Amino acid sequence: MRHPRALLAASALCLAGSLAAATAAAQGLDYDATLAAAARQERAGQPAAAAATVAPLAAAYPEDHAVALRLAWLTFSAADYPAARRHYTRALALSADTSVDARLGLAWTLLRLGDADAARARFAALTADPVAGASAREGLALARAAEVRPVRAWAGLYVGAQLYAGHPQRRLSLSVTPSLTLQLHDLVLLGATYRALDYDLTAAPPQPGRPPISEHYLQQEFYASAGIVRPGLALRLHYGRLWDATNAAAPADLFGASARVALRGELYAEASVAAFADETVVRALGQWSAALSPRWSLGPSASVQSGYTGLGGSLGAQLTYHRDGLALSLSGRFGDERRVVSLDQALTFATDDRIRGAISLSARIPLGRGISLAPSYDWLHLTTGDALRSTDADAHFITLGVLGAW
Repeated sequence: MRHPRALLAASALCLAGSLAAATAAAQGLDYDATLAAAARQERAGQPAAAAATVAPLAAAYPEDHAVALRLAWLTFSAADYPAARRHYTRALALSADTSVDARLGLAWTLLRLGDADAARARFAALTADPVAGASAREGLALARAAEVRPVRAWAGLYVGAQLYAGHPQRRLSLSVTPSLTLQLHDLVLLGATYRALDYDLTAAPPQPGRPPISEHYLQQEFYASAGIVRPGLALRLHYGRLWDATNAAAPADLFGASARVALRGELYAEASVAAFADETVVRALGQWSAALSPRWSLGPSASVQSGYTGLGGSLGAQLTYHRDGLALSLSGRFGDERRVVSLDQALTFATDDRIRGAISLSARIPLGRGISLAPSYDWLHLTTGDALRSTDADAHFITLGVLGAW
């Protein structure tokens, strides 16, 4: 049986709606036609125009809960969150704090306004509701993630195998890469990555009827980064060191800066200077993951570099799908790149191979409790050798990562 207070509130709302309709007719506003026009505008993807249509009705009849709630939703859909907070607060007051829609809408509005603490409390109170519970639980997880914490941590462990086909020297390499990123008070970012790469290098040209003579070598890399993060913005400075006693290009010191900016998706840019033992390579990269929908993004990428052998660069694109923590990505690029340094991936190609094209497939699969799997596959088409005897080769990189976020 419903509570007498709830019955009284429902009766009052019905009466208020009837009075509002009658008053609207008296003042020359067609109550039903105005709401119908706003609905057509909303379906056409014009929530701001729909809110402007409903606003005179809400101003003329400030005691109408249904109109206040409708205007709150339309202003929220138009991303006018300060106005949405006012209208949801008004709708909640008109319902004597009984409207689940107003309570849920206000919680989402507070989250969009950056008040994670207030949003979390309101979401928590609605998680058991049979209708609003699913949305409230989703909002509660987001509010908890958005709360300011003294320390957030992300850790990863990647193992990989790199297989070469048609390469005159390299045949196989194995790698292991641990990484750790800390975020302090949701302001300061600190990161460190170490990579050990054991590779099989052919020591002499193969002789007819004899297997190739090969030896194993160890390349090591270390990367450190520090920066700041704000809503919609992250800036970092990077330093890296690469050493390998058998590589003429090593040791190498790497310096750079990177930025991520929320721009109808995400815009990423980085610039690096790699001081190898035999040359210095300067590189810049930009890529934009433009949001096509809440789940899909697509955007271009471009890089340019300069070194001892002249200018180089690449053009490419990336398609990404993400939903409920699951992310799938397909990217490709073509061009002419050598001694590539990727600050985003904390990775350096310390060889003279030229990368002519690449295709990458990657995924992030949530397992629960902050743990995810991150498998990936990269195919690289290479040109190797000197200018007189260049050879085409292919590289297949297979990587599996285990990630944790706390």
